[in-house]
Amino acid sequence: MADMTEKPLLEIRGLEVIYTSRRAIVHALNGINLRLNRKEVLGLVGETGAGKTTTAFSVLRLLPERTGRIKAGEIVFDGLPLLKLSEAEMRAVRGARISMIFQDPMTSLNPVITVGDQILEALQLHNVAGKSPAELRERVDEILTLVGINPERKRNYPHEFSGGMKQRVVIAIALACQPELLIADEPTTALDVTIQAQVIAMMEELKQKLDMAMIIITHDLGIVAKTCDKIAVLYAGEIVEYGTFADFFGQSERRHPYTQGLFESIPSIYDEAERLKPIEGLMPDPTDLPAGCKFHPRCPRVMDVCKARCPDDCESGTHIIKCHLFA
Repeated sequence: MADMTEKPLLEIRGLEVIYTSRRAIVHALNGINLRLNRKEVLGLVGETGAGKTTTAFSVLRLLPERTGRIKAGEIVFDGLPLLKLSEAEMRAVRGARISMIFQDPMTSLNPVITVGDQILEALQLHNVAGKSPAELRERVDEILTLVGINPERKRNYPHEFSGGMKQRVVIAIALACQPELLIADEPTTALDVTIQAQVIAMMEELKQKLDMAMIIITHDLGIVAKTCDKIAVLYAGEIVEYGTFADFFGQSERRHPYTQGLFESIPSIYDEAERLKPIEGLMPDPTDLPAGCKFHPRCPRVMDVCKARCPDDCESGTHIIKCHLFA
């Protein structure tokens, strides 16, 4: 696990989240635990529906009011119990100390407001230092330069930018108030491969310059390998494996069967016979989760105990695997 002698920037304990409708209850998160230190980059990995975005929305308290609810658990940010803060207190944290890059840059920006004014709005909202309007406008130019956009383009509207440049604007807004934690939800999904590489390289550079912690939500193990210090693999609302970069990408063969499946599902450019090996089956219905290990219906190494009892966390140094194989 993380260095327990260091006070974590973010700690999530036993988080359970449900979504309700007239027909069913969706069990989105089922008791996850996470710990993130300052300046660390954590990768949240898993298939669509695993609970990655719900985790981020829970930290920012942005779950849908009518349908989403945190059923149990704690979220502590730099000593602040986020789930106990008033909405006014949470607004002072959200955007200023914790920022988020949302999935689709095309829909994250207001089409009728210039990009400069959208960055300025974030600065004005959290202007605790009481900077003058001129100082705030100067800060807009600094932020645009930081993300590789000519400040002269601050008068342009979102439709005048390419997809990659829109993503840079979204990142600029998220960085406007110099947050201590940046959450990036699939930051390269809507971009082509070349632009993806540029955005990831820029985020790495910004992390070094700004000394901030980051949570990168992705299903791309290539992004994880390039950017993350620690990785958490989510499946059906549970963290099935957690560890450092070395735990996941080192020589050890000690991996959760689901994590192994994710690695094997990456196409090989060297072996024509093994170009792609998908994980058989589908993610379980979150309104009717199976007993025992949630992965057992798809697991190639399933045992009788997997069907009957949920596995405990098996720890080995910094590496944690939720699997009966390692008990």
